[in-house]
Amino acid sequence: MTELTNQELSIEIKNFLHSKDVGILSTIKDQEGEAFPYGSVCPFVILRNGQVAILVSDIALHTKNMNANERVSFTVFDMDSQKKQAAARTSILATVERIEKEDERYKEIANTYYAFKPESRSFFEVHNFAFYILKPVFIHYIKGFGKIYKFSANNFIFTDNIESSHYDFAIKHMNDDHKNAICKYLVDKGLQAVDPSIISMNQLGFHIKDEERITYIEFKSPAKEAGDLRKFLVEMAKA
Repeated sequence: MTELTNQELSIEIKNFLHSKDVGILSTIKDQEGEAFPYGSVCPFVILRNGQVAILVSDIALHTKNMNANERVSFTVFDMDSQKKQAAARTSILATVERIEKEDERYKEIANTYYAFKPESRSFFEVHNFAFYILKPVFIHYIKGFGKIYKFSANNFIFTDNIESSHYDFAIKHMNDDHKNAICKYLVDKGLQAVDPSIISMNQLGFHIKDEERITYIEFKSPAKEAGDLRKFLVEMAKA
């Protein structure tokens, strides 16, 4: 059996992360002069470059911990699996970076987060909230029983050469003119389609929202150029 390369593993892990929306954020807590790990449930989204982005309150303990020590661990696992010990899961050892509104990356992060969690817009009216991104250092991935991978995150974040405008066009075009195809993508997954729309797309796949359910659909391979988006979407619609 051919061993997967770190880049192949990175693609697999990112597809896995795209299919989930909550993880365990572990920060370092100073407990009376001693350092202890502190874990908390934390919703997240994946940016187009593969980075994890979170939205946290300034009054939360994990936020205070991150501001004091930037090192964190973020664990995501398949909560729907009947056999959780044998299910896929990944832990990302990372440093965190707070993204201020003046940062050129803020708009993309905010828009991505709001697309998945529109209710979060109102959070800023109650407390001071801020976006943080995780800058991965080391990846620990358990694909299943006995399939354990550990590797440096040097190649985990790689550049997406497709401009955002091409994704935005593809999303609008599909939602405006090809609703039947979007329904088919869900039916092919064994899901009922009511009024679905694509809310996000990246070089590895796209997310469909139908009422309150969000489903991630993988492309057959990473899109390398804008033309691949149309090619893959058409092939899937005709399959």
